Formats: sequence, C-alpha cells, structure tokens
Amino acid sequence: MDIDKLEAGTELDILIAERVMGWKWYHLRAMGGNWINALKSGAVPVDYLPGKTHAEYQAPYDGPRFSTEIAAVCLVFDRLLALGFEIDVYNHDGWGMNWNVLIDREIFRAAKTIPLAGCRAALAATMEES
Repeated sequence: MDIDKLEAGTELDILIAERVMGWKWYHLRAMGGNWINALKSGAVPVDYLPGKTHAEYQAPYDGPRFSTEIAAVCLVFDRLLALGFEIDVYNHDGWGMNWNVLIDREIFRAAKTIPLAGCRAALAATMEES
C-alpha cells in the first residue's frame, strides 16, 4: 500500500480506526445489522458478534472523519502519544498551503491539510511498528 497516495475519505478513516486506533468492529444483531466501535460503548454486550474488519459488514462508515476533521485527527495524535511516539506538526511554507507531520523525527508526511498529513504519518508509524 502506498500511503502517500491515500486520499482523505472513508477508506483512510477506516484504516486509521483499525490499524492506528486499534478499534475492533462489532455487528449488532438487534439493530438489523448496524455496527459500532466497541471501545466507544465500553463492554461488549452479549448480542454483539465480533468481526474482523469493517469491510466484512459492508455497512456505511459512521466513525470519526480522521482524514478531514481536525478534532478527529487530534484523537489520532493522542493515541500516538499514548503509544510513546513524539509528534511535530508544522507549516513549512508559512502560508498554510503545505502541512508537515513528523513522528519520532524519522517518519515524515506532508499534505495540504493537517488531518491528511497526520493520518498518513500515523499509518506509516504504526505499520512500521508492527
């Protein structure tokens, strides 16, 4: 997978949820096939069926928009900090046209928005760790 070619949107948001945030998806029988993130709701009730990936359910993604919303990518940064990563976010050109995210002074990604640069860098960092 070429991380630098991933665009902001649902595909990247799902990758971040599963690979960076460590979320597992559950299928809720009682709700006619809806799914949720078990970590949001706490303990997993009996009527939840564990799943492997979001793609298995072919359901609409209703999680945080990590790759497009600044508040959501801050959750990603919090997760990386909790895992012991060091993060630097800065604007190189001074005009806000290109944002850079540097993780552990080794993993660098740039994009036109902080959420996209942050998601690409987080994915690169966590894939390198595993």
